[in-house]
Amino acid sequence: AGVDTGLIVDSGRISSAVASLPTLVPERVLGGIEDLTPFGLSEGKRSYTFEFTIGNGSYILWIGIQNPGATDYYTQLKGKGDIYLIPTYSLSAMIGLFDSPPLMTATPTLEITPTVDAAPTLDVTMTPTP
Repeated sequence: AGVDTGLIVDSGRISSAVASLPTLVPERVLGGIEDLTPFGLSEGKRSYTFEFTIGNGSYILWIGIQNPGATDYYTQLKGKGDIYLIPTYSLSAMIGLFDSPPLMTATPTLEITPTVDAAPTLDVTMTPTP
């Protein structure tokens, strides 16, 4: 259970950012890699870690550095040996959640209490006509 911090979260932005997770398709798969350091995927060197659930499965996706052309990120699923190159555009919205947290600024509630001015007074002087 989480702790209520009183912060307002932009749930629409989060939903939009993670909507592509179930359909991520790697551009390339690198197998047989023993040293994960050059890919930014070694322990303590990972750029981002996402934990998510799809159906009954729980997953952890590690995101390392971008490839030299900055077109893909090196990624790895925890427990899998392969490294997946996922297009930058597929991950940019998710990574944006870290770089710019999806918090909304609370709009202050204004309470307007209408005041009624006293009824205007009208000075009328009646002068009889001769």
